[in-house]
Amino acid sequence: MSASREQRTSTAERRAKALKLRTAGVPLDEIATRLGYSSPAAVSKDLTRAMKYAVTEANGAAKERLAQELRRLDLLQAGHWPAALGGSTKSAAIVLGVIDRRIKLLQLDRIQADSANARSVLGELARGLALAASLLPETGDDANRPDLQDWDDGTGDDEDDDAGGTDGP
Repeated sequence: MSASREQRTSTAERRAKALKLRTAGVPLDEIATRLGYSSPAAVSKDLTRAMKYAVTEANGAAKERLAQELRRLDLLQAGHWPAALGGSTKSAAIVLGVIDRRIKLLQLDRIQADSANARSVLGELARGLALAASLLPETGDDANRPDLQDWDDGTGDDEDDDAGGTDGP
């Protein structure tokens, strides 16, 4: 049977008081006496529960916030992706900024490679888009724009580098 709302409120208030006293340096046995706990061990157990709950709540809120920010980045990238691939240097810069922000939020820039060939997929995408953006003409003239389907992805693996499966037009 779950505790009533009134009982949960009372428990939360007592935990808050116990935490405040403990933070102030009051010994567990004195907290037990002041707040009506059965023993100092009961105070310790209650404080541990309170701290675990606080950590769980903070982690849940942080995960929700991260998911929200990632959704926003996805929408922003999706909105500029076609223009970036179509030659817009402004959209390419925005997409690269979104990718960079996502890498930082997910802490992918902190991943240590265990070999010279190990690379982050998002890192490769960011480098590839940077290269593609640097090759785009400033005028937006599509005649001089390279075909990104034939672009080398830098992995050293020529398979699937282009849509047609061949190395030529």
